[in-house]
Amino acid sequence: FGIIEQVAVSNASDNATISKDLKELVRTDARIILLYCMEGDTLNILQVAKKLNLMTNEYLWFLTFEAINKNRQLNANNLPLGMLGIYYEYREDEMEEAIKTAVAVWFRGLHQSVMASAPPGGLPTGLPWSLPNFNCQSRHIMRNVSFDNVAFNELGQLKFKDITIVNVQPPMVGEEDQKWRQVGKFTTDGIQMRHITWPGETIHPPLGRPRRHVLRIVTREELPFVEYREASQNGTCGHFSYICQVFERDENKMRISNVTVKRCCTGLSIDFLHRLSQTLNFDFVLYEVEDYQWGTKFPDGTWDGIVGDLRSGKADMAVASMTIDEDRRITFMVAIRDGAISTTAFLVYKCILFPEPYDYPAWCIILVCSVHITGASIFFFEWFSPNGLDHGRRLSSTYKFSLFRTFWLMWAMLFGAAFVTNIWALFALVFTASYTANLAAFMITKEEYHDLTGMHDRKLQYPMSMSPPFRFGTMPNGTTENNIKKNNLHMYEYMKRYSQRSVEQAMEALLKQKLDAFIYDASVLEYQEGKDRDCKLITVGNWYATTGYGVGFPFGSPWLERVNNVILNLQSEGEMERLKEFWLAGACHTKRKKNTNNRGIGHGVSSSTLGILNFTSAFIFLAAGTCLAILTFVLEYMYFWFGRKRLSSWDKRGCCALISLSMGMSLSFQESVHEAWDAHRKSKQKCTSATCESKLSKVNRDLRLARIEIYRLQSELA
Repeated sequence: FGIIEQVAVSNASDNATISKDLKELVRTDARIILLYCMEGDTLNILQVAKKLNLMTNEYLWFLTFEAINKNRQLNANNLPLGMLGIYYEYREDEMEEAIKTAVAVWFRGLHQSVMASAPPGGLPTGLPWSLPNFNCQSRHIMRNVSFDNVAFNELGQLKFKDITIVNVQPPMVGEEDQKWRQVGKFTTDGIQMRHITWPGETIHPPLGRPRRHVLRIVTREELPFVEYREASQNGTCGHFSYICQVFERDENKMRISNVTVKRCCTGLSIDFLHRLSQTLNFDFVLYEVEDYQWGTKFPDGTWDGIVGDLRSGKADMAVASMTIDEDRRITFMVAIRDGAISTTAFLVYKCILFPEPYDYPAWCIILVCSVHITGASIFFFEWFSPNGLDHGRRLSSTYKFSLFRTFWLMWAMLFGAAFVTNIWALFALVFTASYTANLAAFMITKEEYHDLTGMHDRKLQYPMSMSPPFRFGTMPNGTTENNIKKNNLHMYEYMKRYSQRSVEQAMEALLKQKLDAFIYDASVLEYQEGKDRDCKLITVGNWYATTGYGVGFPFGSPWLERVNNVILNLQSEGEMERLKEFWLAGACHTKRKKNTNNRGIGHGVSSSTLGILNFTSAFIFLAAGTCLAILTFVLEYMYFWFGRKRLSSWDKRGCCALISLSMGMSLSFQESVHEAWDAHRKSKQKCTSATCESKLSKVNRDLRLARIEIYRLQSELA
């Protein structure tokens, strides 16, 4: 057992003072009360206690000897049945026996003092009985005296006492008044009790502890600590969820009605509350705070929100995701779990991956310099070669070489790797192999995000220095905003424009890229990251302003110490860690490899089954090639119908054939092309077999060669 409360009545003659002092007992769980007072004050104190409902069947009162009177003259009719008292025998023979025992103790003590050795140097003269050393020695000797049933403890008190226990009992047959009757005795052999009348004349003694209390508990929704769910059709809730009275609110969490509705509250805090109620034997009523605020102090010293309900006495306890803050003028218990301020950013998945194996300078060297310079070099070697173009003097009908065909040859060798015997083919092979190997690694989805280092990151301290400015915010009137306002005023002034009404609204703004980062409680952000359907959210940076989540109590709450003991036991048993793992775990909590480039952009890689997103770059590459082919077709069509005539009148010496053989051929048989086109258009007969098509193709080829030869002869004659 333990002493729960000690109450001192300052003025036992004033009922108002007694009532004020005894109210401290009403707020406690004390059910066994020991009253020490003088006989004249006993009835007055008990009458006030009765008005405060401290004399019901739940309470058991013990009166000391002084409160009863040595002759038991305290009228038992004025006392409730079942009251117990402590009584000492004061008969004449008892007094004589006590005097004899005292004299025997004194003489035995003097005898031991005489037999004991004198202190070194002897005792000083003067008044030895008042000297501290002599007094201390005498007390030590007297404490060591023991005989029969007489012995003393370290404080000089009797170890063995005979105490009589009396009880207020109803009148027996032939009696009219209630009386004090002996029901037990406390001796060195133990305590003996019999025929006790308990308060209310029940057959069982009081429990010694209160029946289940009913506490009013204030809360508000914030996942994963508290979550509102619809109740079943019969108005009940499932396992580890409880009915709570909440207000109907709009998307901005503003009340749209003054009438509360029933919802089922569940979550980490509710799960913890369930364990508290089972351990501490109390029931509770959950209700939502009216203004949906945590608690803000106004200039006049008043508070709103949850803190205001606790300070006003409207609530006995606050269970929600409340962080322990010294500014909140309430009492917090031991932290349920660690908490801090953290930041959530949005993951950007890159789709164009095919350029990733090489950086941009490498691509420029390969595609611009290596390929085209090599092709141009081959063309110039052919231009100066006597067996080649010979400075343009040799343009036979069978010669099929031009600058564009040189480039085409280089591209074919690059990606086909057909000629591995020369240096260029070897380069093409190495390039293709290294590119393929690196592309496989980059086809794993790449994630980019703003890898903030913490609250002192440059992006947060100087957001306007970024282009575009870095956008971040938090929820107003909370611990996070108050902390930033206190320690980073310029940061607070900037982020006010991006304040969010709720965590869900902030997550939606991040996903729609209306916000670059959201600053809030770390545990809440970790939960939101884990439950995101597409895993596009990530918490970044170090924790800031590390504190803890707790349960709030009004000042002087009797529940504080008991709840603290329960929490410490749950922590030692690992139950709090289990609750954390159960409620905070999510499907997106995978370990990511992180690194940061010089622009402060973090990268992460998550390994998973290859999907459409992984091959998006290949589809984009294919679409770009298709668009380029269509554009080329349109340009060729425009050239054939609009540009060929002008180019043919300008190109008199056949220079275009050096650049593109196909272009030169198109200029050499302009009339024949038109004639063939007219003949084809006017002709109603078409080939109906493969043989006919083959012969027609051969005739057209011979016709083109004849036109080229005619063009060459005309050039020589000119």
